[in-house]
Amino acid sequence: MRRVGFKVRSIYQVYPKKKHENTKDPTWIAKCASQTPPWIAISGDKRLETTIENRKAVIDAKCKIFLLEDSNSLPEEWAAAIIAGRLKIESIIRNESGPFFVNIAKHARSHVAEFRVPTLSPVGRPSAPPSAPTDQSVAS
Repeated sequence: MRRVGFKVRSIYQVYPKKKHENTKDPTWIAKCASQTPPWIAISGDKRLETTIENRKAVIDAKCKIFLLEDSNSLPEEWAAAIIAGRLKIESIIRNESGPFFVNIAKHARSHVAEFRVPTLSPVGRPSAPPSAPTDQSVAS
């Protein structure tokens, strides 16, 4: 993700040497929000939204949280989904002040769209309906 322009800090960098194991979620949520500019959190931990203490920390800190739909997939799969959704993610970050939660799915349907079957009609024009048979075409 760094190679495409993301500035990434993992929890292991922020809290090294197993400190992350003893760091409560509200603590790192507050830390994200206190940075200049504030850090955006990306996590597969649904407890950030479902546990009241974590939700309160997100609200109090006005944190911006993107939740991955699962935490069992490879990091490369999630990196691909985040990179593919980058423009929408950046738009949400820019236009919404927080606090918020946004889900990220790795099987986004919007990345590939507008299935079309080719015809010989000019592009942008509907094809003409087939012509109806005339009386002259009926044999006597």
